[in-house]
Amino acid sequence: MGAFTTKPDIVIKDKPGWEDGEYITIKGVVEAGDVDVMSASIAQMDANGQPQVSSKTSMVASLQCMIVDWMLMGDNKQQVPLFEGMGRARRKRLDVIAKLPQAYMGPVMVAIGELMGESQVEDQDGFLPGVNGLSVPS
Repeated sequence: MGAFTTKPDIVIKDKPGWEDGEYITIKGVVEAGDVDVMSASIAQMDANGQPQVSSKTSMVASLQCMIVDWMLMGDNKQQVPLFEGMGRARRKRLDVIAKLPQAYMGPVMVAIGELMGESQVEDQDGFLPGVNGLSVPS
């Protein structure tokens, strides 16, 4: 499989607490741009006054980035649209994605986590010593 081999989207359905027929579709692969959107770097000072940078993954940004389709119901069994507008003006409703309840968010985040886990490098021995966290004595 090559770097740009396409993978099918993943359909998540039939989860506890979901209505019959509801589903959420996410991308089949996490791309570099997705990781950039989902991650936020935080710079802060440690106890010794030294700058320390860490990153975290935003669950809302992950959902907004990875969800590509859904069929979810709202009040009175009315479908809640994922997109608004038509043609070139069509855009994803990020505000609605941010309001997903836990019963829907949880299974989607698990699927995204599994995709991200698939992309982890398994053999860190092939890296230079400084890259995999080991330091080389000078």
